[in-house]
Amino acid sequence: MQFCGRALSFTRSYATRYPRPKTGTSERPPYRTPDPLVNNPSTAVTTLPDEELTFIHRPPPTSPAPFILTTSPA
Repeated sequence: MQFCGRALSFTRSYATRYPRPKTGTSERPPYRTPDPLVNNPSTAVTTLPDEELTFIHRPPPTSPAPFILTTSPA
């Protein structure tokens, strides 16, 4: 096909599925989930110096359901 004496070529180009940032540009670092043991204010830490052990106890992440009791099953 010609247009004004020039040959036209039709090429299809599609957008990529996920745009990748160019190298050297600012890019958001990968998300790092916070450690639930370190970031919990009600965590109890017990260290045994003889065996170099550390016990970390934290409460469950959610409050227990009021109708589910292991002490008095139905």
